[in-house]
Amino acid sequence: MTPRVLLEPEAEAEYLEAQNWYASRSRRVAEAFRASVRTVLEAIENSPARFPTALADIRKAKVPHFPYVVYFVPLAEVTSIIAIIHGRRDPRRWQERR
Repeated sequence: MTPRVLLEPEAEAEYLEAQNWYASRSRRVAEAFRASVRTVLEAIENSPARFPTALADIRKAKVPHFPYVVYFVPLAEVTSIIAIIHGRRDPRRWQERR
């Protein structure tokens, strides 16, 4: 059985902020963003080891068609999503969460 995915509060807040930003511009783009993030989270849940290491035990997965990256830590019982962040944001913003 694969570990389940857990969005940490910071990651969930970042996701909602991005979702709201896209929704304020276009409902269709916001729906596409939501679907892309969902696809990435499912891929992470099914096979976390397939994604490259970003730092120490933190891995990263790019969100298709959007400038966002999901940073996560695969653990025995759960895969912890620590950030869903724009690719141009300061990396210290997510690095300190581990």
